[in-house]
Amino acid sequence: MEKQNGQDVFELATTKDKLTISASSVPSAGQGINWYLKYYCHQMMALQSSNLKPIRSLPQVNAPERHVSQAEYRYAFNYCTFNYSMSFWRWKEWETALDWMALNGVTTSLAMVGMEQVWYNTLQRLECTQKEIDDFIPGPSYTAWWLMGNCPHFIMTAGKNT
Repeated sequence: MEKQNGQDVFELATTKDKLTISASSVPSAGQGINWYLKYYCHQMMALQSSNLKPIRSLPQVNAPERHVSQAEYRYAFNYCTFNYSMSFWRWKEWETALDWMALNGVTTSLAMVGMEQVWYNTLQRLECTQKEIDDFIPGPSYTAWWLMGNCPHFIMTAGKNT
């Protein structure tokens, strides 16, 4: 399926009791599945909970239904999420987040893992001293607040082994 005016699109249809979800991209296909689950099956999945259960008989889409994305980039998460929540996640939570992103058509997700190392390497190339680098880069626990500009100086720094 082609994009519409440069935007992703998905379409739902039922033909001879067979549900078809067509989409211009994989993220749009995920959005299509999510739309069908929400508005036809009355089921949903959130990061903290879900009411998903097996569906015995798929509800019919009476007339083809087309949806065009309102945004080229569909973004997930923010800096706070990484330090408030994700710092403590295990695989189960990451798996849920990946499923949630797929169902919501996410095309861009914040991924700041390793950001301290990028800064460390950059500051070395700029010929900053080790002390200047150590004073500037925080430990991983504070990265989100540092990147948001909330912490100008740290007691606990990442140090030389970043």
